[in-house]
Amino acid sequence: MPGSMRLAMALVVVLHHSTPLRFGTFAVAIFFILSGFWITRMWDERYCKLVMAPLAFVVSRWMRLAPLILTTGIIYLIVSLSFREASGIKELREPISSWLLHQSLILTSASVTRLNPPIWSLDLEARFYVTMVIALVLLRRKSIPQKPVFCVLLAASVVMTIATVMQFGLSDNPDILAWFSIFLIGAVLQIANVRFTRLHAHLSLGLFCLVLIVLVALPTTRTLFVYKGSPPEIPFPALAFLPIALALVLLPFLGYQLRQTSSAIDGTFGNLSYPLYCIHWLPRSWFYTQGGWSLPFLTSLGLWLVSVLASLALGYALLVMIDRPIDRMRKRLMAHWKHQTL
Repeated sequence: MPGSMRLAMALVVVLHHSTPLRFGTFAVAIFFILSGFWITRMWDERYCKLVMAPLAFVVSRWMRLAPLILTTGIIYLIVSLSFREASGIKELREPISSWLLHQSLILTSASVTRLNPPIWSLDLEARFYVTMVIALVLLRRKSIPQKPVFCVLLAASVVMTIATVMQFGLSDNPDILAWFSIFLIGAVLQIANVRFTRLHAHLSLGLFCLVLIVLVALPTTRTLFVYKGSPPEIPFPALAFLPIALALVLLPFLGYQLRQTSSAIDGTFGNLSYPLYCIHWLPRSWFYTQGGWSLPFLTSLGLWLVSVLASLALGYALLVMIDRPIDRMRKRLMAHWKHQTL
């Protein structure tokens, strides 16, 4: 159920932004592990065989991310300009043309006004794509011992992650140094051809549930995952790594799921995760302009359910009207590219 896993993580992000349950950083770590695996696998199975492979890779990834970033960005821009007070969306600080250029580039989309705050992770993902394709081109040569080199690269990136997170934290941190090791973990699953069994997956899931219960039960850690308003101060710097630790506990389960075949329905669930991630901030902002969780509980719950259903409906509309048509164009372009010669 790899597609269902992606949708579940997108819903965890929705919960993070609209309820006191704050496991969104953990979900982002899962997304980055998945990205590292799939990008490396697609490079090995498809892109490396193409003429001007790095360019084909970058064009394909841009066509995968940019249309929804631009579409939802324009939606947020229109709402911000027309209904800012009622919507709760930020006011744009830059000229519209400059802001749209940054959204189109993706790589710098988080450096300007974030009308859609979750965009920071997509900016980071695009930077990982560029970094990773350079690494794959250089390190996939036959003269280089690939597994040892990638292990050294992973170890170095882990050191960078520790240093960056200890200084700046992890939540909403757009620094690629804080996250690169997480991407590489997914890449190493493919490079080393790691295979987890069903037993590994079940043990991993069981241990994850146990650790999750303990973290929520302990007062010191509960306040890091269940709170209202701004994030609390972390009492010990090492606790900033808890979302990554949770993702690593679940790694065998993820690795097992990644090797399973997706059904059509499961594929649809997975494809829905990206548009849902891009659009959910709009219904979430509306929910908080109506009073959020400060209203009587049943009233708040009803408004929250409306916002979640609106997020799912808008996400599905974007999937059908934007994401699928553009993705078909992308696949046709890559099929044409495959038959080109120098």
